[in-house]
Amino acid sequence: MRKLTANYIYPVSSGIIKNGIIIIDFCGKIIDVLDPEIIDYSIDDVEYYDGILVPGFINTHCHLELSWMKSMIKKGLGLNQFIIDLQKLRKDKYPSPDEINVSLKQTEKEIINEGIVAIGDIANSSLALRLKVGSQIKYHTFIEAFGFSPEIAETAFNKAFELFLIHTNIGNLSASIVPHAPYSVSKELFKKIETFSNELNKPFSIHNQESDDENQLYLAKQGQVLERLDLWGIDYNNFNATGLSSFQSIISYLPKSSPVILVHNLYTSAEDIELANFYSERIFWCLCPESNLYIQNKIPDVSLFIDLKSKVTIGTDSLASNENISILKELKTIKKYFPNVEWPVLIEWATLNGAKALGFDNFLGSFEKNKTPGINLIYDDFNKVLKIN
Repeated sequence: MRKLTANYIYPVSSGIIKNGIIIIDFCGKIIDVLDPEIIDYSIDDVEYYDGILVPGFINTHCHLELSWMKSMIKKGLGLNQFIIDLQKLRKDKYPSPDEINVSLKQTEKEIINEGIVAIGDIANSSLALRLKVGSQIKYHTFIEAFGFSPEIAETAFNKAFELFLIHTNIGNLSASIVPHAPYSVSKELFKKIETFSNELNKPFSIHNQESDDENQLYLAKQGQVLERLDLWGIDYNNFNATGLSSFQSIISYLPKSSPVILVHNLYTSAEDIELANFYSERIFWCLCPESNLYIQNKIPDVSLFIDLKSKVTIGTDSLASNENISILKELKTIKKYFPNVEWPVLIEWATLNGAKALGFDNFLGSFEKNKTPGINLIYDDFNKVLKIN
């Protein structure tokens, strides 16, 4: 049994406790959380830390299998060029499996050192499967489906389903099948994914409004998305503009019975958020500010999500679009651009909200009895994080 204390403890499920004490067993399970101003007895053998103790971080959006691309794509060229450059790297410079495994192991080491205990990971292959099996990190894998042409909907879904079976049957991992983005999935493929999601009842994720071109595609069938489709020889004649934003156009395909993680949300409007609030209480808005700055030198209007009482989570995206896999750095970036956002709110986004979004909140995300959330120490004025257990 260990007894830990610090200047402050933030259980997240309850208020901040000054000089609070966390009692855990040797497996990291929370035995008790004590407020010294309430208890009428003394505690011996307490480990003291200078800073604030918070639960382990939850990263709700990452692309582990792109770790080998770190620093290979230039910053600030916009999403359209980023996607083109990423696909070119996949085609021209794809490394060997051994090289990919090295990059994956290095990335997971960084993840652990940054106090991250769970990840929602996007997968287009089984490259990271071996890493995840037996890992101390808890993973939920989002198997992405692509297919903008209606005639390939069944083939695209079956390909994703095969990968889903590999992860769930062979790897015994938590996984679900999800659409990549509104601009890369036909309505026919959306419907197949929706049907499967409603049966599976697992967390759901989709890249959402990462560029204004995504909205322009649905509003007026114009913009750089069409240029990419032309470049890759993808037929879009069957696509019809809706006159609505991309989110408003696809919201009916989102499940209501399971958590839905909308990722990036750079061009999300108040109207979109209000519609989401009306549609489901289980929609989470994942912010990845460092990646957004890397690609487009822009971050979402965070104050909008706060004003409309949205459930927010934090992601890092991949090392192809980020210099680090650090949740603390993401929080500091939000604080830099939106200084009025209080630290307790940011910590909740990075812990309990993330755990709820990935379906892990029964054992992660907060300091509550019988949970094993991991313990992080944030110190030096929120500049450093130390994983305690």
